[in-house]
Amino acid sequence: MTDQQSERSVPLEPAWEREGTVYVVGLDGMTLDLIEPMVEAGDLPTFARLAREGSFGRLETIRPTNSSLLWTTIATGRHHADHGIDGFQYYTILGRKVTRTTIRKYRRRGIRLVEAVAKALHLRKRFHFDGRHILAKTFWDLVSESGRNAVLVNWWHSWPAAPINGCVVSDRVHYWRSAARGKEPKQSHLTYPPELLDEARDLLMAPDEVTAEELQRWVNLPVERIQALIEQPHRKRSPVHELRFLVSADLTYSRLFEHCVDRFDDLCLACVYLRGPDISQHSAFGYMPSSVNSDATPEEREAFGRVVPETYRFADEQLGRVVDRMGPEDTLFVVSDHGYAVQADRPGGRHGPYGHALCKPPGILYACGSGIEPGARIPEADVYDVAPTVLRALGFPLSAELKGRPLEDVFTADWRREHPAPPSVPTYGPRLARHDAVRTSARTDEAVTEHLRALGYLE
Repeated sequence: MTDQQSERSVPLEPAWEREGTVYVVGLDGMTLDLIEPMVEAGDLPTFARLAREGSFGRLETIRPTNSSLLWTTIATGRHHADHGIDGFQYYTILGRKVTRTTIRKYRRRGIRLVEAVAKALHLRKRFHFDGRHILAKTFWDLVSESGRNAVLVNWWHSWPAAPINGCVVSDRVHYWRSAARGKEPKQSHLTYPPELLDEARDLLMAPDEVTAEELQRWVNLPVERIQALIEQPHRKRSPVHELRFLVSADLTYSRLFEHCVDRFDDLCLACVYLRGPDISQHSAFGYMPSSVNSDATPEEREAFGRVVPETYRFADEQLGRVVDRMGPEDTLFVVSDHGYAVQADRPGGRHGPYGHALCKPPGILYACGSGIEPGARIPEADVYDVAPTVLRALGFPLSAELKGRPLEDVFTADWRREHPAPPSVPTYGPRLARHDAVRTSARTDEAVTEHLRALGYLE
């Protein structure tokens, strides 16, 4: 252990004691290209309010636009070479861990034969990243280590739920697809504290609880037709099947988030991640009227053309529930890791079920509440800047290891004057090992693979 790491074994203290809570809401895949026209049309009242009362702008993303990598970057402010998560999966060859980045380097150098032989001889095995593989500290780690309370719900790689000052609802609580096929293994460490899951079990919503009548909000078909689609075998990126999952998942995690927040009178940080917008765009972006190069039929466009905008309205409602509970001392950051668009002139690339190539433009960043400049546009920001900005709002010293910078212009001049930035530190030190004794079975790994594949993250 270096002297700097030894020094950081002593928890950092913020430069001041916040009176309120900092909320961080992750909304995967949302883009201003859809939000702003909808706000202008009178939709999305929560986003309209945030733009009016706070600051907002585009959040530049990084390539590859891999949610696993990006949301860990957002939480740590570090490059994936530092935080350790460079994709959804990693490999072992002869028992030695090999990352996706290393495999890609081998392929670029033409060393495919070695990989092919290792795979053929079953010497190459594939595993999924989880919270035990994150090497850099997150902003909730720093809050918890300082003795303050934090809530974390559904963030990427929050399983296994590790002990913190506060509570954790991991990203494996709502794994229903595999359960429906009889493949879901029993899992531990789904929440922290462990009794939280039983305490809040009534808040969980299964996909089959979402009725055909409820789906008419998203799908322009008679109830009987929607019910017939529901009863068909699950098809990858089928809008109806994906809608049942995204609605039930986002409602489940929104309810659990509110339940966790209500447990504390002195909450410093509260984070929740909702995947619905990204799922809807994976399955239905090409049915929108604006997707002029899609090969979707007129009938499909008529039936599913409002899936994505209605999911944006649904996300606006869930976000509104957070805003409504904010007090005068609270601060809110709303983040998406990337946006979504059709790239008409791209000859290759990843294609959706409707034939056109998809690309990932910038995401979004909104800030509102105590200390935030109202009515301002954030000129330049990227995913590396989120963690430094959140930590700035919390009053923590910034580490020299952070790749981004705090977005000082989102804060009012009065707030900056009353809360000068504390001196930086060389390092936050390594993330403490957690749950090393947890073993992941082959059945569990299969369930995770199926879950990620159904979401469109794995082929």
